[in-house]
Amino acid sequence: MNSPAPSPAQSRITIWVIWIAILQGLFFIIFFAADGFPSGEDQGPLPWGMGLIGLSGFFVGSIIRWVVIPKLTTFAKLMPAFVIGLAACEFTGIFALFVINADSPTMQAGLLICSLIGILQFVPTFTVSFKE
Repeated sequence: MNSPAPSPAQSRITIWVIWIAILQGLFFIIFFAADGFPSGEDQGPLPWGMGLIGLSGFFVGSIIRWVVIPKLTTFAKLMPAFVIGLAACEFTGIFALFVINADSPTMQAGLLICSLIGILQFVPTFTVSFKE
């Protein structure tokens, strides 16, 4: 038995709740799981290769937000792209805190800022144009 599709208002609320949860999740990870925002002096060369891997999530999320999402016309098509794009941007922050060595707080801070910018670009104001 199939359940009826959610109304546009219910879909908008769901998207806003997901976005707020992901944004709060990043701050939760920074301040509770990783003991705060990284600070201090770098202890050696910055791991640029690892930084590029971390930035890949930000770039994937940005492509999804600005290339894929504008082409979608229904909430059913939007939801998976929205969640995958947010997860890609969240990956950048998680990678910064748990993979980049604590000896490189500058790299960690830069990736965290990119993750925050990535999540903020997904503010679901674009859902106003969806009719169904």
